[in-house]
Amino acid sequence: MYTSANLHKYARPNPFVQTHLRRFLRKAGDRLAPFAPTTILDAGCGEGFTLAALARRFPHARLTGLDANADAVAYATAHAGHAATFTTGSVYALPFEDGAFDAVICSEVLEHLDAPDRALEEVLRVARRVAFVTVPREPFFGRLLAAGVALGFSPDAEHVNFWTAASWPAFVRVHAPAARIETHSLYRLATIPRP
Repeated sequence: MYTSANLHKYARPNPFVQTHLRRFLRKAGDRLAPFAPTTILDAGCGEGFTLAALARRFPHARLTGLDANADAVAYATAHAGHAATFTTGSVYALPFEDGAFDAVICSEVLEHLDAPDRALEEVLRVARRVAFVTVPREPFFGRLLAAGVALGFSPDAEHVNFWTAASWPAFVRVHAPAARIETHSLYRLATIPRP
């Protein structure tokens, strides 16, 4: 049976976790709403939970999810295929034209990648109006995750990048000087208007 750290997080019935996720997904929708997107890409969509939430917020938008993990894409198609179209592919080489989507989300992806700069450049390339990018809030997230793993509550998320309050803005602004940087609960966010 298919499983992942992301699926474990979204599927667990813990009310604290579910409240946290609802607030985070609402924040994502709030950041996209001023740009009135009619097409949205989730680059690194995992099991499709973000797009399923955005489908409720933007019912007339055309939603697309892409992930490198074919099993995650199969899960997303089976459970959220009514809300979006899902495909397998690499965030390093998005199979879309420049500016193909009004909005592009890349949430909880860059911390897993060996070349996050390349991925962010691709996200920005295909975003016409806005990109919304998130990573875990370090060092807080790492400590919480380590405790969860040690106690058997959480699987290891296998992160290779760890952005702090200082390093996240520095990383993002190399690529997008006008990015709006903020912290929300367990996440560091960047809302990046496109020129």
